[in-house]
Amino acid sequence: MVNWEEIRELLRKRPFQPFRVHLTDGRSFTIEYPIINAVIETCMTIGIPTPNDPDPLAERRIYVDLNRIERVAVLDYPSPWKARY
Repeated sequence: MVNWEEIRELLRKRPFQPFRVHLTDGRSFTIEYPIINAVIETCMTIGIPTPNDPDPLAERRIYVDLNRIERVAVLDYPSPWKARY
């Protein structure tokens, strides 16, 4: 199980660095926009971004129990998201 604080730190890092969440069922989700994702002590909300939108809203969300996250991998490219603060 991945620690929720690890994911929180990845979402808060500036400049933001994209990462991929790998689930125990074989699915994976790429996190490129921190503002449409969230994590609490037991669960992560993964926002699926609106396609081709430079400042996307979450088109839909997936809720994942943290015990279903096998690992998290930081990706080696810059985020398309630009922080405004």
